[in-house]
Amino acid sequence: MLFLFRVSNLTTSDPNSCCLALRVVDLELCSFALPGSPELPTDFASSCCEELFSCLQSASHQVRLHTLRIFTVIYGLADRSHRSDETSAVLSVLSRCLSAERLKLDAQSVREFLIPVLHLHAHRTGVRGHPVAALLALHYLLGLLHVQLTSTWSGIQEAIASFAELPREQTTVKQPQSVDKPESDTGRPIDEWRHVACRLYWSVLEPVLEDVGRQALNNSPTASNAVHSDPEANYRDTPVKSRLLMLYRAQPDQDHLVHQSDGLLVTERPIDWFQYYVSLWRCLRPQSAEKKTRLLTPLLLQLIEYVQDRDNLMCYTICIRCVSMNTDVVRFNTQQGFNRTGEELLLAALGLFCMFNNIKSIYQEAEFRRSLYEVGR
Repeated sequence: MLFLFRVSNLTTSDPNSCCLALRVVDLELCSFALPGSPELPTDFASSCCEELFSCLQSASHQVRLHTLRIFTVIYGLADRSHRSDETSAVLSVLSRCLSAERLKLDAQSVREFLIPVLHLHAHRTGVRGHPVAALLALHYLLGLLHVQLTSTWSGIQEAIASFAELPREQTTVKQPQSVDKPESDTGRPIDEWRHVACRLYWSVLEPVLEDVGRQALNNSPTASNAVHSDPEANYRDTPVKSRLLMLYRAQPDQDHLVHQSDGLLVTERPIDWFQYYVSLWRCLRPQSAEKKTRLLTPLLLQLIEYVQDRDNLMCYTICIRCVSMNTDVVRFNTQQGFNRTGEELLLAALGLFCMFNNIKSIYQEAEFRRSLYEVGR
């Protein structure tokens, strides 16, 4: 059991060995499901679950898959004698996530892929009214945003955004009838799921937006270091068994396998943090986002500064409807050769702010007003 604890710690303490550690934990935990096996320690289940949430956001299919399998075993072994509604909801969500993750995704299977994603919306049965199941769904959907298939992005973004702004009629959770309560109380709604879902949404999105913003704007496209870039150090005179283990490190499904005359070379594909940052901004909705201007305004200013720091600026005219400020056109400068993704990011951020009802009060901030003036001149 001590071995299991130590290996599980590698998932967060040693990112390069994350996938291999998850694979080992996955296989080891399956033995606890066999008849006559000892009970899974409660402290391991609680500590492991808390740390593995971030693994669901991984860009790696293998990391997400093993993490989902680990969660399924842990919650499947819990409360086997009398399974609670919360545990049943979690297992239902995990089943939907595994259905999406195991599907071989291509242009022909997009519709089939989006069906389980659709059932991860905040108002769906199994998610609505169950915070742990909702957290699992939300973390997993953020991991799916890394999928490099454009046609899937809008469906995933809508599923994430559903936690931010639920229609009021979809949020009332009613208590089941009980003989212990008067009939007049059975229809009384408990805490509105709309507010709970929104709190969960921002508790996850806030750190992700800040971290991904730093990755996207502060690092160059080549900043993602390849974990296996030196064939001399990694592969020359290396036994076959060791090579197989090294292939399970980091993000194996993100690796390029290159056969060279002096041996096998593995280089890691860099994650497109810029495109991922665009997707995160598109997951925001104005009604809830306008209450988070202390978070979002600095991120917008960082983006504007990023654009202004480029040389050889040229001017584009972008039409953005801003009802609150009675203007239809925002003119801003972008870099000569500034890629399409950069333009999409700036449009997504400016478009969101233009829909804020409190845009006039935000505009009163001197730094914000000065930045917009520099962009629009």
